Amino acid sequence: MPEKVSQKLETLFSILVLITILEIAHYTVISSDLAYIVNKSFAFGNFGTNILAIVVSLILIVTILIYVKRRYISPLALIFVMSGAITNIIDRLIHGGSIDYIHLLTIPIFNAPDVLIVAGLSIFFFEVAT
Repeated sequence: MPEKVSQKLETLFSILVLITILEIAHYTVISSDLAYIVNKSFAFGNFGTNILAIVVSLILIVTILIYVKRRYISPLALIFVMSGAITNIIDRLIHGGSIDYIHLLTIPIFNAPDVLIVAGLSIFFFEVAT
């Protein structure tokens, strides 16, 4: 198998595995005593509705896929952003909003997919800047 195809399959497999882990984590949170919020808006509970969040997430995914075709992007950044975005979309379609459960001090409640999106975008922007 050519190296490029192998790397793409490895990246896709990593995204699917991470989505599965994140979805299992959501159901673990639902049945536990951790914070549990269904966030029907976007970006820390602000900026619109569930539909807007799905549309923005899909635009983000398509934009990244177009960018990947034109320029190299770190597989780790791609895996993090795509896994987080797709997991949040799945939650919004199934639960009517993303499931937020991490609560630290005064920061609004968020979830692991949000952390992955921020980490992936940070890696991406660092690569673009250097």
